Amino acid sequence: NNRYIYSRPVNTISPPRLRPGGRGISTSGHYALAADEALVITADPLGAVSLGVQLADPWGVSYDYDSRSASLNNLQAASNKEGTITFVISARDPGYANWLDGGGFASGIVVLRWQGLPGNVDQSRGFRKVEVIKLSNLARSLPEGMSRVTPKERNSMRAARSRAYAVRLGD
Repeated sequence: NNRYIYSRPVNTISPPRLRPGGRGISTSGHYALAADEALVITADPLGAVSLGVQLADPWGVSYDYDSRSASLNNLQAASNKEGTITFVISARDPGYANWLDGGGFASGIVVLRWQGLPGNVDQSRGFRKVEVIKLSNLARSLPEGMSRVTPKERNSMRAARSRAYAVRLGD
């Protein structure tokens, strides 16, 4: 990670690259945010069967994804009107549906993966934008109609996520 991810500028995402063995495309970056900042990433699903975003700690270990939204995919995330998906990374819950929860940590690694892509896709269109935005400016900086989430709804989302994870493990 020090050579491949942390050698690149902070709060940026590299252009998507082909994954070995025809497994789609992927990209990554690392972030370090102040308490009043969010990293906002907009991606195009490109018609992929799965677009997934995952947060990890500085050593590449996934943040808690069984009870927190430290990862989201195109079925879990709310799409923008034009079909892109905007993800918000911040140490505290900003009240938006596509929040990636790093468990209170303000830094880490972010990985995006597109799998099951249709043929002849322009992979350069997968990653649209990344920017650091003050939390106080999120409402006017995010796409129009971005889904809001109340604390009660967030707790329900976490509980549903935990139940789904337990099913995955065979509980």
